[in-house]
Amino acid sequence: MVQYLANKIEVSNFKTIENAIETLRNKGYSLNFEVGKEQLFAYGIDSSFGPDEFEVNEIHVIENAALPTNNTVIYAVETTSHNKGIVEGDYRVENHPYLNKKLLYKLNRKTPS
Repeated sequence: MVQYLANKIEVSNFKTIENAIETLRNKGYSLNFEVGKEQLFAYGIDSSFGPDEFEVNEIHVIENAALPTNNTVIYAVETTSHNKGIVEGDYRVENHPYLNKKLLYKLNRKTPS
């Protein structure tokens, strides 16, 4: 069973990826993060952050009208050292069995139970 953590997370839908990214950039999410097997890598500062070193502040889902199963998810992430950035992708646990489960659960604001 999977349970959501009791944090305030803003989940909203934008019409385009560009609109979501522009909105987050205006909120100070200036870095681009990439998901690695064990951690997030931040371009621009050449640093990596494990699951205990960041929080997901917002999750935005951009629906693909032509192919509803191919939605894009934009994660607004802030590190413990106050670096703010964006992760783009759909990192549901079931889609990425090769990635660190703690990292995936953190991105999805869930915890294994």
